[in-house]
Amino acid sequence: MEAFGGVLRARRLGRGLTQEELSRLAGVSVRAVRDIERGRVRRPRKDSIRRLAAAVGLDPAALDERPGVDRLEIKLLGPLTVHRAEAPVDVGPPRQRCVLGLLGLQPNRVVRQEEIIDVLWGAHPPATSRNMVHACVSRLRRLLPPRKDIALITGGDGGYRLTVDSDQLDLLRFDDLVARAAADPGSALDLHAQALACRRGPVLADLTARLRRHFLSLNGVMQAPGGPE
Repeated sequence: MEAFGGVLRARRLGRGLTQEELSRLAGVSVRAVRDIERGRVRRPRKDSIRRLAAAVGLDPAALDERPGVDRLEIKLLGPLTVHRAEAPVDVGPPRQRCVLGLLGLQPNRVVRQEEIIDVLWGAHPPATSRNMVHACVSRLRRLLPPRKDIALITGGDGGYRLTVDSDQLDLLRFDDLVARAAADPGSALDLHAQALACRRGPVLADLTARLRRHFLSLNGVMQAPGGPE
């Protein structure tokens, strides 16, 4: 558990939490937090590990992976950025970035090709639009590593799915923190602060206005008339 202790401490410090604050968020004792971070506990309780991992935005399933190897993080809350093993990944040209951004806005569900084409080209797509979308997805698959032999981007049901968790996608992490704050008023201030720290600017700030408007429509927000294309 030394590896988990080191990851836990790094994530705790990255979120500006003390051991006391983490113990309160996770519902475990301060002594347990301290001992796990120092590698003193050989076999900590699994439910404690799960609660601690969730409190710092870690997916417990990811703890079995070798630290830093093929770890992927996609950020949408601001300019689109992708890091693999903590190194930046060049996602490619604007259209390819838009495809990844659109899949990331609807994680763990199929985004149909018709929706992707509409966001990319509007009412007048080229005749080769489906092939062009498929080519973008194929290149993204080569850039994004599988996790436990499961591809992050899969096809089916007439579209594509990005399979990620809150440790890999800042949008999911933000939603998870807000939901936990609503369920735990005593920790709401800390959790909302962590959620706000996920935001680096407007969603997908460096991509197209059409994609940003699509995000607003997905969330039931009306766009004012005369907005930019």
